[in-house]
Amino acid sequence: MDRRVKKNQTAIMNALMYLIAEKEFDKITINDIAERADVNRGTVYSHYSDKYDLLDKCIENQLIHLVEMCYSADAMGPFPTKTPLLRTIKEIEKNALLYKALLLNFRT
Repeated sequence: MDRRVKKNQTAIMNALMYLIAEKEFDKITINDIAERADVNRGTVYSHYSDKYDLLDKCIENQLIHLVEMCYSADAMGPFPTKTPLLRTIKEIEKNALLYKALLLNFRT
Protein backbone atom coordinates (compact mmCIF):
# COMPACT_ATOMS: atom_id res chain seq x y z
CA MET A 1 0.00 0.00 0.00
CA ASP A 2 1.20 3.50 -0.86
CA ARG A 3 2.59 5.34 2.19
CA ARG A 4 0.47 8.41 1.44
CA VAL A 5 -2.70 6.28 1.33
CA LYS A 6 -1.79 4.59 4.62
CA LYS A 7 -0.98 7.97 6.20
CA ASN A 8 -4.33 9.42 5.11
CA GLN A 9 -6.29 6.38 6.31
CA THR A 10 -4.56 6.51 9.68
CA ALA A 11 -5.20 10.25 10.01
CA ILE A 12 -8.87 9.81 9.09
CA MET A 13 -9.38 6.93 11.53
CA ASN A 14 -7.62 8.79 14.32
CA ALA A 15 -9.71 11.87 13.61
CA LEU A 16 -12.92 9.88 13.96
CA MET A 17 -11.76 8.24 17.17
CA TYR A 18 -10.87 11.58 18.75
CA LEU A 19 -14.14 13.13 17.61
CA ILE A 20 -16.13 10.24 19.09
CA ALA A 21 -14.50 10.98 22.44
CA GLU A 22 -15.67 14.61 22.13
CA LYS A 23 -19.23 14.32 20.84
CA GLU A 24 -21.96 11.93 19.80
CA PHE A 25 -21.34 9.97 16.62
CA ASP A 26 -24.61 11.14 15.07
CA LYS A 27 -23.41 14.75 15.31
CA ILE A 28 -20.07 14.08 13.63
CA THR A 29 -19.93 15.04 9.95
CA ILE A 30 -17.56 14.07 7.17
CA ASN A 31 -16.44 17.72 7.21
CA ASP A 32 -15.55 17.39 10.92
CA ILE A 33 -13.54 14.26 10.19
CA ALA A 34 -11.76 15.75 7.18
CA GLU A 35 -10.92 18.93 9.06
CA ARG A 36 -9.54 17.03 12.07
CA ALA A 37 -7.54 14.70 9.78
CA ASP A 38 -6.29 17.67 7.75
CA VAL A 39 -7.50 16.16 4.47
CA ASN A 40 -10.17 17.08 1.92
CA ARG A 41 -13.67 15.62 2.10
CA GLY A 42 -12.93 13.86 -1.17
CA THR A 43 -10.00 12.08 0.44
CA VAL A 44 -12.29 10.69 3.14
CA TYR A 45 -14.75 9.50 0.48
CA SER A 46 -11.95 8.00 -1.61
CA HIS A 47 -11.26 5.57 1.25
CA TYR A 48 -14.68 5.15 2.93
CA SER A 49 -18.21 5.22 1.54
CA ASP A 50 -19.56 7.18 4.53
CA LYS A 51 -18.94 7.76 8.23
CA TYR A 52 -20.57 4.41 9.09
CA ASP A 53 -18.13 2.56 6.83
CA LEU A 54 -15.29 4.47 8.49
CA LEU A 55 -16.63 3.57 11.94
CA ASP A 56 -16.84 -0.11 10.98
CA LYS A 57 -13.22 -0.06 9.81
CA CYS A 58 -12.09 1.74 12.99
CA ILE A 59 -13.82 -0.78 15.23
CA GLU A 60 -12.45 -3.68 13.18
CA ASN A 61 -8.91 -2.28 13.44
CA GLN A 62 -9.23 -1.76 17.19
CA LEU A 63 -10.51 -5.31 17.70
CA ILE A 64 -7.71 -6.77 15.58
CA HIS A 65 -5.19 -4.72 17.54
CA LEU A 66 -6.58 -5.93 20.87
CA VAL A 67 -6.54 -9.56 19.76
CA GLU A 68 -2.94 -9.19 18.59
CA MET A 69 -2.00 -7.59 21.92
CA CYS A 70 -3.59 -10.50 23.74
CA TYR A 71 -1.33 -13.14 22.24
CA SER A 72 2.42 -13.31 22.40
CA ALA A 73 4.60 -14.62 19.60
CA ASP A 74 5.81 -17.44 21.83
CA ALA A 75 2.34 -18.58 22.97
CA MET A 76 2.19 -22.34 23.24
CA GLY A 77 -1.54 -22.85 23.57
CA PRO A 78 -4.82 -21.35 22.42
CA PHE A 79 -5.12 -19.15 25.50
CA PRO A 80 -3.11 -16.03 26.27
CA THR A 81 -0.79 -15.92 29.24
CA LYS A 82 -0.74 -13.30 31.97
CA THR A 83 1.81 -11.06 30.26
CA PRO A 84 -0.12 -10.55 26.99
CA LEU A 85 -3.38 -10.07 28.91
CA LEU A 86 -1.78 -7.36 31.04
CA ARG A 87 -0.41 -5.74 27.87
CA THR A 88 -3.94 -5.79 26.41
CA ILE A 89 -5.45 -4.24 29.55
CA LYS A 90 -2.82 -1.49 29.47
CA GLU A 91 -3.68 -0.84 25.82
CA ILE A 92 -7.36 -0.50 26.74
CA GLU A 93 -6.42 1.81 29.60
CA LYS A 94 -4.29 3.94 27.25
CA ASN A 95 -7.29 4.41 24.95
CA ALA A 96 -9.91 4.50 27.71
CA LEU A 97 -11.67 7.60 26.38
CA LEU A 98 -12.15 5.98 22.99
CA TYR A 99 -13.49 2.72 24.38
CA LYS A 100 -15.76 4.56 26.81
CA ALA A 101 -17.14 6.69 23.98
CA LEU A 102 -17.68 3.65 21.79
CA LEU A 103 -19.48 1.82 24.58
CA LEU A 104 -21.67 4.81 25.41
CA ASN A 105 -22.49 5.66 21.78
CA PHE A 106 -23.07 2.19 20.43
CA ARG A 107 -24.95 0.11 22.96
CA THR A 108 -27.02 -2.61 21.37
